[in-house]
Amino acid sequence: MEEVDREVEDFLSSTEVDVQAAESLRTSEPGVQRLVLGRGGLSSARNPSSVLLARIRDAVAAVARGFGSSASNGRGSNRGDDALGMDDSSEGWVKMRGLPFSATTDDVLNFFAGLEPTADKVVLGVSKDGRPSGE
Repeated sequence: MEEVDREVEDFLSSTEVDVQAAESLRTSEPGVQRLVLGRGGLSSARNPSSVLLARIRDAVAAVARGFGSSASNGRGSNRGDDALGMDDSSEGWVKMRGLPFSATTDDVLNFFAGLEPTADKVVLGVSKDGRPSGE
């Protein structure tokens, strides 16, 4: 049993949630589980199952957005990349919006200079009519 699995089981044994909510947490990806566990216990919740399901939904959305955003580090949850199961060798992605329509791949590479991006990893969005979308 992995460490996060033990943490999930400890969390579930310390709270009264229904089978569906418990199973939803058990079957979530480890990064989602860590985000949910990082929010703390459910002892003060009137409906712990509902709160747990909402936390899972929010964590899934945060992961889908590229691990959420944080004022403290701009990269992920306040617990940092370790909480998401990331290490320095992990690849990630950044979706940028509001780019000037004239932005080029070189502009993006210059913006991220020092982070070792490569031109083959840059994707500039275009609209249906083939014009730059600013994403």
